[in-house]
Amino acid sequence: AVPASNAYGVGMDENGHPWIATYSVGAGDFVYRFDPDTETWHSAGGTSGRYRGMVIDRDARAWVAGNSPCRLSLFDAATDGEIADSIELPGCVDPVGTSVDRDGYVWVVDRGASVAWKLDPDFQIVVGMVTGLVDPYTYSDMTGQGLDLVVNPPG
Repeated sequence: AVPASNAYGVGMDENGHPWIATYSVGAGDFVYRFDPDTETWHSAGGTSGRYRGMVIDRDARAWVAGNSPCRLSLFDAATDGEIADSIELPGCVDPVGTSVDRDGYVWVVDRGASVAWKLDPDFQIVVGMVTGLVDPYTYSDMTGQGLDLVVNPPG
């Protein structure tokens, strides 16, 4: 069974293991990975909670949109650990989803601000922004790279 009834974001790592992000209570919400071999969920942690859409990139980094406070969160998908829970998104209002493009950049869609940010995954900074969107919304793999990660894993 899923460890929380408030699962929101869903992602898949290169090993085909599902991940979920929970959203409801703030501190106390976490990001989890399911291990099909042991049929158990493992917590990757989480500090501020209210996690939304998520994606995992080719470098085993799980990128998760976060609300209240408004931010992008980063988890290590190889070791099930939190890396950063407060990556700044300038003008952030309501980020709902994340995706990774074919060049490895992370995209965060913000429904409330009607923008999408492009982040450099290595430096964790915004390097671009698309404005003029109207209530953009995505849960996760809007670019198809999440599917590509599972179909064509690294190595």
